[in-house]
Amino acid sequence: MILHFYIFSIKVRLYLKLYIYSQKLGIIFKEKIKNEDLNLSCLIILLVHREFYMILYKKREQDIMVKVFISHSTKDFQLVVALEKYLNAYGIEVYIAERDYQPGKPLSKKIMQNIDICDYFLVIYTFNGKESNFVNQEIGYWMKKKRYEDLIPFVEKGINPEALLCGVEYIEFDPLNPKIGIANVIKYINNQIKIKKKQLIFDVGVGLGIAGLTFLIFYGLSKLGEE
Repeated sequence: MILHFYIFSIKVRLYLKLYIYSQKLGIIFKEKIKNEDLNLSCLIILLVHREFYMILYKKREQDIMVKVFISHSTKDFQLVVALEKYLNAYGIEVYIAERDYQPGKPLSKKIMQNIDICDYFLVIYTFNGKESNFVNQEIGYWMKKKRYEDLIPFVEKGINPEALLCGVEYIEFDPLNPKIGIANVIKYINNQIKIKKKQLIFDVGVGLGIAGLTFLIFYGLSKLGEE
C-alpha cells in the first residue's frame, strides 16, 4: 500500500509540473485559470486516480495468480503428490489429471483444455517420464501453444533430456532427496510472479498517468472555451 501511494504521489507531482510548464509556454492554459480551480481539479484527479488505480491493480493482480500443469508418468505419482503439497503451501494451484475425473470425456481433450488454461508446464522428467508417450505428447503440445520461459523441466539426476527438451535448461533433482529441487521450482515460479507484478504496477501506472494527463488537457481546453 505504501509503495502504491508513493508511486501515485510521484504521478500527481508530475501532473502539477506539466501544468506549470504548459502554463509558462502558453500551450494550453492561461493565467486566468484560478488557483482554486487548479487545486480542486488536482484534488479530483488524486481521489479518482487512486480509486481507479486500486480497482485496476486488484483486478489485474488476480490475473497473475498462477496455475501449474504437472506432466508426469503415473509411476511417479508419489513425487507429484510431494510437489503438489509444497506448491499449494505457497499459494500455487496445481493441475493433476488423475484428480480431475471426467468420465466419458476423451482423455486427450481434457489434457489439452487444461494445458491451455495453465500458466506453467512442469514436466517431471524421470526415467519413467522419459519413456512415457503421454508426457512427450504433452510437452509437444505445450511448446506449440505457450512460451519457453513458462516451461519447467524437472529432470531426474543422471538423465540427459532428449527430443523436444534437448538443449533446454532444466531444474535437476535427486530422487533420493527431491526437496532441494522442489525448492528451486518454487523459487523460480515465485520470481516469475514478482516480475509479472512489477510489470503490472508499471502498466497500470502508465495507463492511469496518461488518463490523468488527458484529464488535465481537457480541463485546460474547457477553460479556454469559457473565455
